Amino acid sequence: MSDKCIVWFRQDLRIRDNLTLQYCKERNVKILPIFIFDPDIDIGSCSKYWLFHSLKSLNQSLNDSFRSSAEILC
Repeated sequence: MSDKCIVWFRQDLRIRDNLTLQYCKERNVKILPIFIFDPDIDIGSCSKYWLFHSLKSLNQSLNDSFRSSAEILC
């Protein structure tokens, strides 16, 4: 059985200094990154725009570094 790790992204979407991702990469552990968006939380349109583009960037970075893409749950 291969090792797997769920990585739950909440407010901090950085991967560069993420200790969990560093651990997984060093040990060749597969990751399942997730981000849960709660539509009941009222955020402004500028914040939604920023979040959308930040998640796109996160997804690309995860693909480049781990060959894994984030699951975004609403």
